[in-house]
Amino acid sequence: MARRPTPALLFALGLATSLPLLGSCGGRQQERQAERERQEQQAREAAGSRQLDAQVSRCKSQQEKLQQLADQLASTQGALSRLAQRGYSPTPRPQAPDPSVLERYTISDQELELERHQEALRAWNAKEAARRQRWQADLASERAALNRRLSSTREQMAALNPAVIRDNAVQSEALATYLACDRQELAQAPADGQAAASGQAPVSSSGADASARRP
Repeated sequence: MARRPTPALLFALGLATSLPLLGSCGGRQQERQAERERQEQQAREAAGSRQLDAQVSRCKSQQEKLQQLADQLASTQGALSRLAQRGYSPTPRPQAPDPSVLERYTISDQELELERHQEALRAWNAKEAARRQRWQADLASERAALNRRLSSTREQMAALNPAVIRDNAVQSEALATYLACDRQELAQAPADGQAAASGQAPVSSSGADASARRP
């Protein structure tokens, strides 16, 4: 008569049967998780690529205007630099009487000639003081106009692309990038402000950089 299997034997047989099933189930879960992660990564890269495409397109649409503003800024800065180096040029000073000529005059004539020279000198000084004052006022007015134009140009550049102006100063590296509109450089450049305004997330380094390196 055959012996009935003991409970311990039945448990061992059940465990041996279920272990492969458990292992297979766990493997499928890992595969599904890996597939989800791969799809999410692809979606992030695709979104980053689309955002970078939009950034390149926006950069090219602003390129001509940004170049005009950059040229205007450089021209104004040059004018301010030249203005700072400009000096005042006085009119010729009245010449003093020639001593060799004065020797031929009488004492009274010499005194009269010297007095005439002093009067001419006083008149020249008064005219020069007024002339210098007008020159300084004109210089200050010109400097103020150039500074207003400089501020206006910076404001226009910041409105067009906030990345190229920071703390009222031009960011040379960012300006060069947005003037070139190179896709790979734009992937590394600071945000131009348009993406944030439209609610788009910044281009991720994993997605956009990879797409920018594609030919």
